[in-house]
Amino acid sequence: MAVSLIAGDFVPKIPSYITAGTTLKFSVDLPCYLPADGWTAALYLRGPGSIDLTSTQEGESHLFYVAAGSLSPAAGTSPWVPGEYSYSLRALKAGEVHEICTGMLQIKPNLLAPGADGRSLVKQTLDAIEAVLAKRATKDQERYVIEVNGSRRELWRTPIGDLLKLRDRYRAEYNSELRAKSGSKLFGPTVRVRF
Repeated sequence: MAVSLIAGDFVPKIPSYITAGTTLKFSVDLPCYLPADGWTAALYLRGPGSIDLTSTQEGESHLFYVAAGSLSPAAGTSPWVPGEYSYSLRALKAGEVHEICTGMLQIKPNLLAPGADGRSLVKQTLDAIEAVLAKRATKDQERYVIEVNGSRRELWRTPIGDLLKLRDRYRAEYNSELRAKSGSKLFGPTVRVRF
């Protein structure tokens, strides 16, 4: 999580990810902007969707709380659109607005939502390519659309040679995702040799 600090010399703890369909609850301590002095904190998320959260007072902290299962975007995380979001944490009081920090966070998909797919886009694309190559593609996979360097292609019209190149590319990207998740090094294990 990359955080850009705007005000002060402390870094508020903003979650690096939120899972749609689960309860979101965290507190932010802003010593220069105490709730007792009339300050409120707001967290603005911008990405595939727009989400605005306002804190409530919890002692000397600002509490952000959003229920899990409501169908209303204002009252629950279930309908939140998954993806990468930029955020801005701001302190508000009687017309004053101070940006505290900015950064990035991810909203992960709600796996209980109808049609939810926990696979990354890279993995979904790789699976579709491999299904076409194996000639066992479903109707949806036969007409799967891929965006490559700004050009749009449909798998069912793609020559086998191009499909093999795309498969190799997406397989490499997927393997990079797996290594990143497991914390592995990009070039594999370090081998030390002594002469």
